[in-house]
Amino acid sequence: MKRRLLISNDAETDLLLIWVYHAEKSERSATRIRKEIGSKYNLLLQFPMAGRSREELQTGLRSLPIEKYVIFYRATEDRIEIVRVLHGAQDIAGVFSPETEGEQE
Repeated sequence: MKRRLLISNDAETDLLLIWVYHAEKSERSATRIRKEIGSKYNLLLQFPMAGRSREELQTGLRSLPIEKYVIFYRATEDRIEIVRVLHGAQDIAGVFSPETEGEQE
């Protein structure tokens, strides 16, 4: 069975903010980083357990680093859900705390 890739609204917003941040310096750099993140999505579709467990943040959550960023996702038998794509220097525990769940960072 082929897995589907789902990207949450929060992750879409994260990706847009990452692109805008890098595009202010260089659109080429922004596009390169976006492609590298996309290549990790493809890796996760093939190897869903490639990332490490992040159960301390949320049940079923996993993470995979890419440059200065971290992809947070959930893997099931039929899909990979990209939950967030955050800069490693962000308050990641704060982003996933119950008080901020559903809020934009």
